Amino acid sequence: GTGGKILDGMEIKLDNKDPLTGVGEICVRGENVMLGYYKNDEATETSFDKDGWFRTGDIGSIDEKGHVHVTGRLKENIVLATGKKIAPDDIEEKYSDLPGVKELVICGIPVNNADYDEVQAFVVPERLSAESLEKIRKEITERGATLIQNMRIAKTHFVEKIPRTSLQKPKRYLLKKKALEGD
Repeated sequence: GTGGKILDGMEIKLDNKDPLTGVGEICVRGENVMLGYYKNDEATETSFDKDGWFRTGDIGSIDEKGHVHVTGRLKENIVLATGKKIAPDDIEEKYSDLPGVKELVICGIPVNNADYDEVQAFVVPERLSAESLEKIRKEITERGATLIQNMRIAKTHFVEKIPRTSLQKPKRYLLKKKALEGD
């Protein structure tokens, strides 16, 4: 359940670590870390801090045994109106057992003229009837009413399938694009 321990000759730190959860952005440096992006100074500058730490874009924690736990991707985090960031997996967990739903993926969709995201769900229903879709919407609203405001789904998109990577992770960037294009 972990990425293992850091290799000899490498250093690891968690940037912007949450004091309660111990989760932060995983940063590494060492002899086997690339020096930068080929002919792309801008990407190199944003990927490394002034002390040479490579910002992996992964978020996670390090346990007492030194094992690295990767819990998500920084780019996938949802920026709430309060400025707090939340992983979509944390919200998905709250809606994981909805009746009539084969799959549910949460994305943060940027709000126009604002610096935060709206929580939206992409749902693969078991059946595509108007009645079953309405029932799912109702279940989502009822479940949301029992959760804190940050975990409530603002909009639901029904899709035939969730696009996935070769590792079977959802391609959230494609779902975001779909939502921004007006679904």
